[in-house]
Amino acid sequence: MFNKAFTSHRLELLIRALLRDNINFVPSSAYEVAGNTWNEEMVIDSINYAVKEYCTHTSSTYTEVTATLSSGSAPNSFTLPFDSIQPVRVFSLTNGNLHKTTKMMEALKNPFWEVQTGPAAKYWYVVDGRTVGIIPNLVADDPLTIGYIQNPWPVSSTESFSAGDYAHLNVGQWYEIFSVGDTDFTTMGAPNNNVGTQFKLVTQEVSPPTNDGQLIEIIDPRIIPMHQEYLKYAAAYYLLNMAGDHQSIALADKFLTTFTEFIEGNSPISMGLALPRPENVLPKERYPHRVQRAMNS
Repeated sequence: MFNKAFTSHRLELLIRALLRDNINFVPSSAYEVAGNTWNEEMVIDSINYAVKEYCTHTSSTYTEVTATLSSGSAPNSFTLPFDSIQPVRVFSLTNGNLHKTTKMMEALKNPFWEVQTGPAAKYWYVVDGRTVGIIPNLVADDPLTIGYIQNPWPVSSTESFSAGDYAHLNVGQWYEIFSVGDTDFTTMGAPNNNVGTQFKLVTQEVSPPTNDGQLIEIIDPRIIPMHQEYLKYAAAYYLLNMAGDHQSIALADKFLTTFTEFIEGNSPISMGLALPRPENVLPKERYPHRVQRAMNS
């Protein structure tokens, strides 16, 4: 169970259960509040936020790219691929791991730092979101390896869809077989045609063309499967902050703290203590007296 990634639908159910947002509740009168305080689009946004936060905290999607900065091009800089969240490391073939600095720090040390030259790179800094600068400007070519946090595959749906629905299919993204029908998923990259099999899509070409088999998106499997349930806390933080009121924000902060403690190994469970019980807190819009009582306990 723990070696499989969560489907987007499973994580959605966990998020709604945590917030007591019952998707199966149907009001019987005009005076009852329906479920789905947050619509599917909001929940999808919260899932993508949570996954990105996890990757930023844990470097689980760390990858590297190589570049050779040429001499004579001042200032030396390199732009990371579009899927970059943030750079975290620069390694020079000449000097090994470079020290990270900032433009402000360099300006305080040397007002002419931007035109300073040298034979090999010593420092690196972030020019903007995806551009890495190197100090000093090189007078000789220096091969570099730049490590960065790669943006995980975003979730676009929490429902199953037809294998022939190309609008939902992205080569390189991971899916789970929801139902087989007459589709041969092995032509798409699956190792077999069993329900529950998870695979990385290698092509949108499927056989036969009727394609009545169903797929569902899964959370990026580079996130440790045992940690994927913790994503619900960061997602809940995102959703509660949308309310904007003091009580929701206070509760959101508790969820974010729980998320951080779990993924950093400082949770009460990992330390042998009791499990925190934020699940007992309900959205104030529907049960205000129970929310306040839970927060005060």
